[in-house]
Amino acid sequence: MLLSSVFSWRVFAQYSLVDAYPNLPNFSNAVEIVKANDGTNRLFVVQQRGLIYVFEDSPTVSQRKVFLDLSSIVSQTGSETGLLGMALHPNYAQNRTFFVYYTTGSPLRSEVARFQTSVQNPDSAIFSSRQVILTEPQPYANHNGGKIAFGPDGYLYISLGDGGSAGDPGNRAQNRNTILGKLLRIDVNHVQSPLNYAIPPTNPFVGQPNVREEIFAWGLRNMWKFSFDEQGRIWGADVGQNAWEEINIIVSGGNYGWRKFEGNAVYNVGDPTPPNAIFPIWVYSHSNGDASITGGYVYRGSRIPALYGKYIYGDYVSRRIWALTYDFNSPATNQFLLQGSQLISSFGEDFNNEILVVGYNSTAGRIWRLVSSTPAPILVVAQSLRNFGSVPAQEQKTDTLILRNIGNAPLVISSISTQTAVFSVSKTATTIAPNSSDTLIITFSPTAVGNYADTLTIRSNAAPPVVRIPLAGIGDKPLSVEWSSFVAIPSEYSVQLLWETCCEVNNAGFEVERKQPTTDWQMIGFVQGRGTTSEVQRYEFSDNAAPTGTMLYRLKQIDFNGTFSYSPIVETVVGAPTAFALNQNYPNPFNPETRIGYRLPVASDVKLELYDMLGRKLATLVNARQDAGAYLIAFNAQTLNLASGIYFYRLQAGNFVETKKMILMK
Repeated sequence: MLLSSVFSWRVFAQYSLVDAYPNLPNFSNAVEIVKANDGTNRLFVVQQRGLIYVFEDSPTVSQRKVFLDLSSIVSQTGSETGLLGMALHPNYAQNRTFFVYYTTGSPLRSEVARFQTSVQNPDSAIFSSRQVILTEPQPYANHNGGKIAFGPDGYLYISLGDGGSAGDPGNRAQNRNTILGKLLRIDVNHVQSPLNYAIPPTNPFVGQPNVREEIFAWGLRNMWKFSFDEQGRIWGADVGQNAWEEINIIVSGGNYGWRKFEGNAVYNVGDPTPPNAIFPIWVYSHSNGDASITGGYVYRGSRIPALYGKYIYGDYVSRRIWALTYDFNSPATNQFLLQGSQLISSFGEDFNNEILVVGYNSTAGRIWRLVSSTPAPILVVAQSLRNFGSVPAQEQKTDTLILRNIGNAPLVISSISTQTAVFSVSKTATTIAPNSSDTLIITFSPTAVGNYADTLTIRSNAAPPVVRIPLAGIGDKPLSVEWSSFVAIPSEYSVQLLWETCCEVNNAGFEVERKQPTTDWQMIGFVQGRGTTSEVQRYEFSDNAAPTGTMLYRLKQIDFNGTFSYSPIVETVVGAPTAFALNQNYPNPFNPETRIGYRLPVASDVKLELYDMLGRKLATLVNARQDAGAYLIAFNAQTLNLASGIYFYRLQAGNFVETKKMILMK
């Protein structure tokens, strides 16, 4: 039941609510908040009397726009009627389609309608695009449910209450020939005449006579909010009658017992006991002023590790908020977090998966964010697939992963591991101070030809406590020569070619080839190979007859048996420099020596400096005025006693500034 009240938030222990968007105007009877799924950072707030607002998810946002005005359609009176739900299509970024749930008309009915968003203005929906896809008469004004959401299966889930009054006088929740008192699941991407949608073939009652095939679960009184966790499980909060509020895990075909049961207690003694009735994982009574549950979300944010994986929910009337712990094996346990004064009509998630709380008030409604005063670490790490590509069998390739702690407490990583020896890590544990980072080197060492896959698992005191990163690579046929690097360093009248191999098998040598953009390849020299060796080999060749202009170089590596392969192509410009340029260091990665090249088109005051990952200057390699030309600077990491990791070198020449990354790997 939706009421109205205004007080200040009361804070208990370390948890509190702060105004998430303090510069926005007040909301009027907001009942839902929805995240955009189109790559924008927008939130939609649904107001009960028909307005939907859209705004940026930023604590400094000060403007909101009317996304859609349905006040001419939806019910304008009644505590449980009006515009109650909104869901964006999973492909909203492409099709601009969304759905709303509202009550309307006299006699009263519930409708689910499809709308389109304007192509020209993504902050505005097209009112005339409305297409009603589902209608259900309502015998009473209360118990309308109203939550709609797309599941991970791509289907639209719709919550409808039992039709209202008190005690479900028509026993509709147990009648599968009506959709009242149910959670529905429909396919909005197809049409199955005479419906404006299709029935998913995996719905539990497909093909059964005298049953509405839209039904996914039944025996529900008035489920006021449901949500999906990361495993796709449905957490549903069902409002009780006079004594008990309940939380259910909703499963396909499940019967949740109303009106025979209210929570775990018998409500209607005259009704038969539903076979296979599913009882709640948690109930609470009305004895402490609680009266109407509002469902929330399993917490997936990073700023409150103590709550990660717990179901955050509240009571609309008492304004109390709890965290429920349930592992699907042991009995659930409940933790009181705080009590507020604005009635709690809904919960939401911001784009960092932090919990938002919708305060319900006709003139002063606010959107709140759940926060904790306890310092917490926040692990930031790229979690996308790390693909090493093709690596010759028995050889190695490394990848660098940066672990950052942007929180305000030490990040204790207790375990870093892979499942196989093919992928290995440079460290198995580490502690990172606040606002600091650490470097993890991952090594791929295929033992034979084939495809390899693994998972890098990081366990820490952050939220989530476990991060899993997929790893992949291909073991390829061994190469005669494995190239480590190949660079061309020009001067005004010549080009110096430098290359490095990691290993060689049966290598007779290298033919050096050169071409200009409009000419064919021409051999200009030969450098003898080192036969078979597993040691790093370095080579040099000077092209002292290079014409001016753009030059391309490649190496034709030839085995003793006459087979050959080509190196990557490098490009450079010969002649007086026409522009400032900072070259990539060679070799890279390096240990301990490397060389850094740069070009000056005019005489300049030059600074070449070395920095670590935190931006601290470690050394000045050049600080002088230099004439126009090409320069090559040698650097030895041993002079600074540097550890393995990522470093940066920065060139400043006049107004030209450029920075590049280099890797020291001991």
